[in-house]
Amino acid sequence: MVSVKETHPCRRELQIEVPPEAMEEELFSVYGQLGRTRRIPGFRPGKAPRRVLEKYFSGDARARAIENRLGRAYIEAVGDQEFRVLGDPEISDVDWPEGGPLTFKAAVEISPPVKLPQYRELKLKRKVLPVEESDLDRVIEDLRERKAEYLTEPPRPAADGDWALVDYLPPGREDDQWVEGALIEIAAGGDRGVGGQLIGLEPDQVREVTLPGANGESPSGQDAVFPVRLREIKKRVLPEADDEWARGWGEYSGVEELRKQIREDIAESRRLEARRDLESQAMEVLLKGSDFPLPPAALRQLVDNRLAELKRMTASTGTEEDRAAGEKLAEAARAEAEKELRLIFILREIARAEKLELDPRALGDEIARLARREGVEPARLRQALEEEGRIPMLRDRLIRQRALDFVIEQARIKDEKGEK
Repeated sequence: MVSVKETHPCRRELQIEVPPEAMEEELFSVYGQLGRTRRIPGFRPGKAPRRVLEKYFSGDARARAIENRLGRAYIEAVGDQEFRVLGDPEISDVDWPEGGPLTFKAAVEISPPVKLPQYRELKLKRKVLPVEESDLDRVIEDLRERKAEYLTEPPRPAADGDWALVDYLPPGREDDQWVEGALIEIAAGGDRGVGGQLIGLEPDQVREVTLPGANGESPSGQDAVFPVRLREIKKRVLPEADDEWARGWGEYSGVEELRKQIREDIAESRRLEARRDLESQAMEVLLKGSDFPLPPAALRQLVDNRLAELKRMTASTGTEEDRAAGEKLAEAARAEAEKELRLIFILREIARAEKLELDPRALGDEIARLARREGVEPARLRQALEEEGRIPMLRDRLIRQRALDFVIEQARIKDEKGEK
């Protein structure tokens, strides 16, 4: 017998009763197992009478019978209900009087009642950003700079555009605690840095420079004044972007083939960016106006996770300002968690409404992708996921992605030229 009480729109309390005769059957079965597996003086395995088994194993037998029947009764009770249970139940008030029924309570969280918004034919905008020759030129220039050489110049005064190899003595260090071998650019007008203050300095000469406290280099916020010693003046020389240089970046026949690959890489990157933007637009539309209760425990867990992530990104010194910032972090964590959890239920409901199924290869492909990222064998990762019980969560994430893909497939998408 099962009675159900609503304690929250997303929470139910089940009062479950297992009849006395069912419990006696379970107890009989448990005693049979104990008789076959436990050694009892004077009896062969499986031959001891019930009264003897009760003498030795009464407490153990009742505990096993309760455990066995409790789990089955809960599963049967939930199976008879129309709601979808989330997570494990909270079992309480377990009672089995001698000769009576087993009774207990099972509190469960359930999926909320989701009224789906209009999710077909959403109006979305896709940013289209063609790949220009100037985009390729910028990448080529960046690759040239990565292969730059710094050639030592004959001794002379440092000039704008030079690079300098210097030693410096940070504030507060002893006179013999110089930091050696820093390479910096000599740039006129760089008044907030060090390089612009070294113009005219020659090798082996020392000059005091000032680094403004606004740069955050000084804990006190005051300007930092310290000596810099010029060791060498260098010129940065970039390699020619010729075919031989291009072959140094991979199996390319020359510059044209390298540029072709760069074009494809940029196009793919922008395609993925446009796709992410479409997904973001779709999710915002789905969330707009979607107001339904959320399971308290599931929300609390997600809030805790988000808050922990946000705290890892910040440093706290225990000041009043930090406490105020902590309250804002908590608010931000709750807002993010509510949005994420609401979207999870919306996408699950879309998947059910459209009877979307997971491609049989999708799970294996995703495990292979994760394995490549972690540098392990796919079979080994799959075994670990199965042992940790994470396969259902992975399936759920993939089916939700399938639902989002469906929404975008059905959308009315207008291409718009984006800005760089």
